[in-house]
Amino acid sequence: MRRQNVEPVRRPLSLRERPSRTVEERLALRFPWFVGLWTRAIARLSPRSRLRQALLLRAMQVGLQAYNRGDLEVVELAFHERVEFESPGGVGRLGFEASYRGREGHRAFEAEWRSGWAALRIEPREFIDLGEQVLLLAEIVGRGKGSGISVSQNIATLETLGEDGKIVREQRYFDHSEALEAVGLLE
Repeated sequence: MRRQNVEPVRRPLSLRERPSRTVEERLALRFPWFVGLWTRAIARLSPRSRLRQALLLRAMQVGLQAYNRGDLEVVELAFHERVEFESPGGVGRLGFEASYRGREGHRAFEAEWRSGWAALRIEPREFIDLGEQVLLLAEIVGRGKGSGISVSQNIATLETLGEDGKIVREQRYFDHSEALEAVGLLE
């Protein structure tokens, strides 16, 4: 369901780290059709719906917890098989492609990205539900593999949801204001 002129819903977001998969994640991997039901339910609800907000909050938390422990198999449950991934501006100078296609492309980007880090995690701050898009504002925190230098950097992820509620496009930004401007919310 496409939504025009949707009032954004902003929610703070925090995580409790999980070192291993939850029962929910193990079931989702074993029965991926269940994830399809979940994502379709989210897509059909109004962004103002409390149920949508609860389901979306839980999906974001599960996905980020999985990402932080490097469990891309769980992360990719939310992706459409033909997802388009747009790299943050400037990473081309680091040898990355401007875009990657499909889950295989996402895995290739993540393998390249993570190869330079001894530790890497995302610390979420806020998510903004825009109907067919969801914007995550966060900080990425890492420690270089070779240098041991700790780094923190703002990061924003704009995810476009398809009709089935799965992510069909993901655009990352290294600047929150650039991401907010991209969705018309720069204050």
